[in-house]
Amino acid sequence: MAFRMTVFSDNYASLRSRGCWAQHGFGAFLEFRFEDLSLNLIFDCGPHMDVVKHNLDLLKLDFSGVNAVFLSHGHYDHTGGLLEVVKRIGRRVPVVVHPKTFSNRFAKRDLRVVGVPFKPNDVESAGGIVVQCRNPIDFGGKVFLSGEIERVNDFEKVEGYVIEEDGRLVDDNIIDDRALIANLNGEFIVLTGCAHSGLINTLHYAMKEFNARKFKAIIGGFHLESASNELISRTISELKKIDFQYIVPMHCTGIKMTAALINSFGEKVKVLGVGESLELK
Repeated sequence: MAFRMTVFSDNYASLRSRGCWAQHGFGAFLEFRFEDLSLNLIFDCGPHMDVVKHNLDLLKLDFSGVNAVFLSHGHYDHTGGLLEVVKRIGRRVPVVVHPKTFSNRFAKRDLRVVGVPFKPNDVESAGGIVVQCRNPIDFGGKVFLSGEIERVNDFEKVEGYVIEEDGRLVDDNIIDDRALIANLNGEFIVLTGCAHSGLINTLHYAMKEFNARKFKAIIGGFHLESASNELISRTISELKKIDFQYIVPMHCTGIKMTAALINSFGEKVKVLGVGESLELK
């Protein structure tokens, strides 16, 4: 086993979910095993402590060896279970965030709060060491947390959110959105939380920064739940130009986009929900 992902928070449950609760959000336990490197990471923490506690009690995951917790961005549905996760690790552990992760954030239409539901000092009190950085993080040249992802195309746009900056509410382009990228013997895994930067922008970032040319798997929330037919069509068209073995749509990808992926890529599409695991070699 080179890579195993166990999902403890997602929007969807199945017969294989073992009684886990589904709720809008994402959280995963990642295990990497290489000849010269062994890593256990948490990538996002789900929407709510009660849901995460219930699911982790059922899954009986061992977090004692977790090296670090990564938050893909500062929205509640990826961070609400963080304190429960940190407490289960049972020791001081780095919680890696972007400097904007704990900003006050809202839905633009009605000012609904969408930001992280607690402050950095709460994380520290639970046992986390809050590490704020913008730059990529490199684990042994094999596993990486991205830096800020460049927005290069003209069709993947961030809309619908505002953020508090310098005493003003301004449009939020969610610059803290990040991905996890891993190199499995020249075949890359890309894991997104919500892909607010755009799925295609994120893949192009991996190509540019890490020379990724072949993808073992593209996994995560792709933020296309409310996407127009035009955006879905354009995304599918761009994915057809990319060499990948599997694509695993989760969380905020949406049923319409998932159906489009299955229609276009057939058995390359793997559907995964809360309580399930994905293993790749």
